Amino acid sequence: MKKLSRFLCLIGMAISARAQSTPATPVIIGCIGDSITQGVGASTQAPACAQLPRFLNKFHAVTGVYSSVSAGVGGTTSGDWAAGGAMLQGAIAAMTAAKVNVVQIMLGTNDSKVAVQTSRAAYTTNLQAVITALRAAGFNKIILHQPIYIGQPAGQWDVVISNNLIAQYGEAVVAVAAADFGYVFNGDHLGFTWFQLNPGDSADGIHPNDNGHVSLGFLWAMAYGDLFLRSPARGVRERPE
Repeated sequence: MKKLSRFLCLIGMAISARAQSTPATPVIIGCIGDSITQGVGASTQAPACAQLPRFLNKFHAVTGVYSSVSAGVGGTTSGDWAAGGAMLQGAIAAMTAAKVNVVQIMLGTNDSKVAVQTSRAAYTTNLQAVITALRAAGFNKIILHQPIYIGQPAGQWDVVISNNLIAQYGEAVVAVAAADFGYVFNGDHLGFTWFQLNPGDSADGIHPNDNGHVSLGFLWAMAYGDLFLRSPARGVRERPE
């Protein structure tokens, strides 16, 4: 627990001078991803996509300003989403109907499977294709998150191979965001380190457990605050419960 608190303290210190000013209009965040975004591993706690607005509302001491819509689909790769078929179009339709004004993407866990091993170049191309479709649909604030650490894979992943690929996907996230400045944003990378240091937050080495989903939602909220909430303010030193 001390290790967790120290790590959270470091996160809070990193944003201690950033703003927590309440937005003028509601922020509705659409979450695109795989089974982690979908919420696999969560049973008594809400999944990370739902934890994200919970923490943002708590940081502001408000109710209902932030909300989220999950479009996570289990087992999917970046290529599945880039294909632009019914899955992506369905997510776009659902997010449009829900009046989503921020989209976040965390893909790559299934890309890192030994049988898949999507290259950094292909992953980059896939992300760009998804972003192009989202922007064409009117979504102009898109956050990219690095996938989390693979701990104890059950046959389909390899700790060395998969995590080396995920590290490359993290680099690709930085580059893709930099290439579309003002519309695409470099989001969370601390989740990779968090789940590497805290295997107790994982249900099976792949998916967060209940506490892991809370932790991941907190980290996504920290990334959002670091990107968009900037003015002198208090820091968040510990994860609110």
